[in-house]
Amino acid sequence: MNLLIKAYALFLFLFVNSMCVAQQEEKFSVGRSDTVAANMRNFRPRLLTLSIDGYSPIPSGNKFVGQAMEGKFGISLKFQMMVYKQFFVSIGVGETYFNVNDISIVGNYRSTRVSNQYVTIGYEFLPVEKIRLGIGIGILGRADYTNKFREGISVIQKDTAKLNIYELYIDYEVFYFMAVTFNYAYRNDRTKIDIPEELQSTFDRAQFHNVGIGIKFYLGDNNLFH
Repeated sequence: MNLLIKAYALFLFLFVNSMCVAQQEEKFSVGRSDTVAANMRNFRPRLLTLSIDGYSPIPSGNKFVGQAMEGKFGISLKFQMMVYKQFFVSIGVGETYFNVNDISIVGNYRSTRVSNQYVTIGYEFLPVEKIRLGIGIGILGRADYTNKFREGISVIQKDTAKLNIYELYIDYEVFYFMAVTFNYAYRNDRTKIDIPEELQSTFDRAQFHNVGIGIKFYLGDNNLFH
């Protein structure tokens, strides 16, 4: 968790620093010509993006999520910074909701909420005009699984996991400052559930897919190092 907080702090520092540098350059420049502005737009990698996504979680595999749960919905918020050329780093937070459909596997639970926070690194391809294709892999992350018992039982149980995520997105640039984003992610979280050894093989991982759509906003003209 301390590493994640440091990552957030570093991200904010780089963003503020880049904005200050951009403002200083603007003060000392007479003004951008139309040619320079056009070249910047043709370059396409932008400094920072903010995306808001809704998605459908799809349980997978033979672990407890795949065997005993059905997906409801999920929401996420992600900040992404272009570091060098088309390489990026991003920070994401979100929540995913599941209903339990087989209590014989997970116990007398009614539903599960998964809260997550993570850092990814990745690369963005620019195959054609207005289209962006990005791939990313999580390098740091945590997930908290909150299990709510069935009606009449007020007890809530919480478990933690090391979040493992692999992401793919396709953006369509509607405007220079905004895009519609279609995204996919595969989660393979390594859980830390304290259970008898004979059940470890069922509860040592949480596996599911996320398929979603959202809106992405662009800020800045260039990547951090260029």
